[in-house]
Amino acid sequence: MFSVIRNTADMYESSARAKNIQFNLNIPGDIHVCADLYMLNSILRNIISNAVKFSNVGGRIDIGLESDKFLIGHNEFVKIYVQDYGVGLSREIITKLFKVDEKITSQGTKGEKGTGLGLIICNEFILRHGGKINIESEEGKGTKFIFDMPAV
Repeated sequence: MFSVIRNTADMYESSARAKNIQFNLNIPGDIHVCADLYMLNSILRNIISNAVKFSNVGGRIDIGLESDKFLIGHNEFVKIYVQDYGVGLSREIITKLFKVDEKITSQGTKGEKGTGLGLIICNEFILRHGGKINIESEEGKGTKFIFDMPAV
């Protein structure tokens, strides 16, 4: 799991460096998930890209595990989080995020464009793995995306 997250964060290193953003990874090396690698990579790319886009210059992005393994039914899962300390999301935006019929447009801290479509795909991929995604956010303080993936 660590190498998948590290490789994905590395993809955004130049964008993060341009905004002087630091990545902090807190993923134990012994945690493994049972997930479609392409879907997992897509989820991580989208959420990490958004974190960079909506982080302030000089900020940081924390990526890690929210808790130890837990059960959903008879299956073990882990909670993975990506937290930025940027612009945050309003309650109104959060309620629209995973709805295909809602149009969301937003700008990152350096004018980057966002439509929310990537998060709809992330949600679908997470649901296909039996998990769910949650958002904790406060305007002006940042956003934390937390999602479940089946553990091995």
